[in-house]
Amino acid sequence: ALLMSIAPPQFEIVEKVLLDLVSTDTTKQVFYLETVAQQMCTFDSIPVREQLAFTLEYVREPAKMKADYDSLIALYLQADVAQLYQLSIEPFEGSRYDYYLLEKRNRNWAPRLIERMATQKTFVAVGAGHLGGTVGLITLLEQAGFTVTFIGDS
Repeated sequence: ALLMSIAPPQFEIVEKVLLDLVSTDTTKQVFYLETVAQQMCTFDSIPVREQLAFTLEYVREPAKMKADYDSLIALYLQADVAQLYQLSIEPFEGSRYDYYLLEKRNRNWAPRLIERMATQKTFVAVGAGHLGGTVGLITLLEQAGFTVTFIGDS
């Protein structure tokens, strides 16, 4: 599998800080929605040639990568889940890869989240593309009776 997501270096710092906060608090149990092997199998559903094409588009156009990243952050801060979702699936227009990368995984994750959230407070961290859409995690959780609230600056 080829990792398709390329983010600016500062994202890696943010991700590390968040994961360190969660993993160093020994009173918090870390719960993963899927294993690394499962995630890599998801990428195996997309031919390597097409993964390379997606990746090379960003490598060859660093200004586009930065603009997309900036848009992603701005949309997240505005809690614009619909546009976050659109930006996330844009590279896959005309294919069904959004099904493998988002929809199928969301449908697998939702029951696990619902079971866990029914019995304990749960902090959930997923990629922005998993939030929106008709089979996004927010929709699936709301359909199960949960209230989802944005907790950013407002």
